[in-house]
Amino acid sequence: MSFKLIPKFLLLSIILLSFNEFATADDSNVTRIGVIIDAHSPNGRQQEIAIKIAAQSFNQSSDFHKLFIHFKNSTADPLQAARAAEELIQTDHAEVIIGMDSWQEATLVAEIGNRAQIPVLSFAAAATEAHLAQLQWPFLVQMGSDFSGQMKCIGEIIRSYNWKKLIVVYQEDTGGTGRTMLARLSDALQGSGSEIEHRLVFPPLVSIEDPNGFVLKKMTELIGKQSRVFVVLQASLSLVIHLFEAANELGFIGKDSVWIISGSVSSTLRSSNTSIITLAKGVIGIEDYYPDDSAPFREFKSKFQPQFHLQYPNEEDSIPGIHALRAFDSVNVIANALKTKTKLLENILSSNFTGLTGNITFENRELVHPSVFKIINFIGKTTDELGFWSPDFGFKGIEGVMNNGNNMKEVLVDVVKWPGKPKGVPKGWAMPTNQRRLKIGVPANTSFEKFVKIILKEDKQEYTGFCIEFFEEAIQIIEKNYSLPYEFLPFIGTYDALIDNLINKTFDAIVGDITILANRSKYVEFTQPFAESGLSMMVPVKGEGNRGWLFVKPFNKKMWLVTALVMIYTTLIVWFLERQSNPEFGGPWKNQISTALWFTFCTLFFSQSKGLLFDTKMFTILVKLPQYH
Repeated sequence: MSFKLIPKFLLLSIILLSFNEFATADDSNVTRIGVIIDAHSPNGRQQEIAIKIAAQSFNQSSDFHKLFIHFKNSTADPLQAARAAEELIQTDHAEVIIGMDSWQEATLVAEIGNRAQIPVLSFAAAATEAHLAQLQWPFLVQMGSDFSGQMKCIGEIIRSYNWKKLIVVYQEDTGGTGRTMLARLSDALQGSGSEIEHRLVFPPLVSIEDPNGFVLKKMTELIGKQSRVFVVLQASLSLVIHLFEAANELGFIGKDSVWIISGSVSSTLRSSNTSIITLAKGVIGIEDYYPDDSAPFREFKSKFQPQFHLQYPNEEDSIPGIHALRAFDSVNVIANALKTKTKLLENILSSNFTGLTGNITFENRELVHPSVFKIINFIGKTTDELGFWSPDFGFKGIEGVMNNGNNMKEVLVDVVKWPGKPKGVPKGWAMPTNQRRLKIGVPANTSFEKFVKIILKEDKQEYTGFCIEFFEEAIQIIEKNYSLPYEFLPFIGTYDALIDNLINKTFDAIVGDITILANRSKYVEFTQPFAESGLSMMVPVKGEGNRGWLFVKPFNKKMWLVTALVMIYTTLIVWFLERQSNPEFGGPWKNQISTALWFTFCTLFFSQSKGLLFDTKMFTILVKLPQYH
């Protein structure tokens, strides 16, 4: 035996001894735990090591009770998981079963657990509402995280960058997990102005003869789509590899592209080798947050990495992920439940302690998870932690507590390395190679060339006018977010015939000086009117002459006559009262009359330099003045 293999052989012997030293002990002091995992997957390998460490820790600290672990490989096959559960209960006498990374596996094993009345702890995220699950599977306890929070996080990321359309990719199973995640994502996008343009659904690749060619062919369907925002909800390791290989080959991972992956896909990708991770350069991942700087985690990590390297020497990543931590906590849930002599299921559901993933408590047979998610960025062979998201505080960067807000674009400024574009936000859309141009009909025979005019230039039409300029300005605003190719096509004929060509889909739209009529509005949609239409009348206009004498127009003959009579009457009264006592009114008759007339006329425009001698005359003047004002 090689000297290098001796330490590994000794450590493996110790592990085997620790699991078998109590196999012959009294069964009343042994709790047999059945474990169903996919031993060939990266997550399954981490779960196996974590469960062994948890059992070792309990067995070393307990003198009177021991845990005995029975592992079964499901090979990611739900039927194989069900057969493994039957064998664990009937042959190995398992008293509790843990594992099952897929909801389909969990439900099949839960049915068997119901019949045997033993608890089943599932690692899978539930695709069924908690209150319905506990009615259908009363012995099922869900340790997996609820992906509703993840979908909300993805929805907030899309909302922050104002991407309007996205393509959803997922691998469906008979349990309907992919459809459930899609529904939760649709709910998260409500009110954001974003929509799912296309769904790319993959079946399990186990039965596909040429999975690489199959995935490439399916991805080719997206060439005609405008959106370049891809959200991967669920995928096996095999699909992840073929998916990113095809995406790189077809140019879907470029400067205008965005890739966001859920927690399960992110965990699968991180646990794979670096050659696969390199394919996902620039991808954004969402993961469940767990405290990786606590003393219990550091202690677990120090035990995990040596054993993982020993059992899987060819694996590159030996850092325990969320799947390993969840498996470790599941064993501790069972271990703590054994401390009292009541029913095991009741003790499990009443758990209340701090595990590696956080506080362990259950509600409706479902683990209560803190809604905090970690946002990571795949940058080649490694990943960067960008920040966190929670519905309580929104986005928060890793630099400081105060750096938080509801918009990821504002909080995580210039820290995301996007695909093919280290800095700058990608548009999230691209011009499809086979996109059809919109056919815009333009009336060729118009009466008002200021609105629309078609000019022939060297076998080419040039379109001008207010309507054309307005349309092109609107297109420029739209193309800030999306490409909208179009072409103008002249139409020779009546306006009604032009409308008919829009109704029968010859044209996609019409631009021109088209009158909005009731019968036309029944079949086509008009924009807001920019010019009023209706009947008008043209009449000759007579000149007004000198506008300086316009003030005399209201005075007719009767008014002039009355004014003259009142003035004469006032003149006589003033003359009669002033002629004997006022020397200004003395002299010849002609002088007296002219003085009285001049005095009366002047009271209309200016005050007198000389006043009247008697109040009676002043009263006469005051009575007269309002008549002229």
